[in-house]
Amino acid sequence: MRRRDGLHGLAIQWGPIGDVGLLADDENLDKIAGVVKQRMNSCLEVMDKFLQFPDSILSSTVTINLIIKKFFLNFLMTAFKVQFYKKIFELLFQTFNNLIYQ
Repeated sequence: MRRRDGLHGLAIQWGPIGDVGLLADDENLDKIAGVVKQRMNSCLEVMDKFLQFPDSILSSTVTINLIIKKFFLNFLMTAFKVQFYKKIFELLFQTFNNLIYQ
């Protein structure tokens, strides 16, 4: 309604925040709800992005699935880099051998 009237207005529905609040010390949260506590610096980064959106109501929750996806993506990127560097090393080694033994 405020946005419709040309005024500022944003409601953010936060998930559990790990640094402060009622659930800060709850260790069983991930087993119950499938969510991970969001760190305060992450909340501030999200808020900065949310302030750029035209929507009036937004939500921020970090789920365990998101954490698992990021872990596997990092794992795959690391494996790719290892294979890439291994291939580069093999090519350099072959080139070096060709230069020496020709």
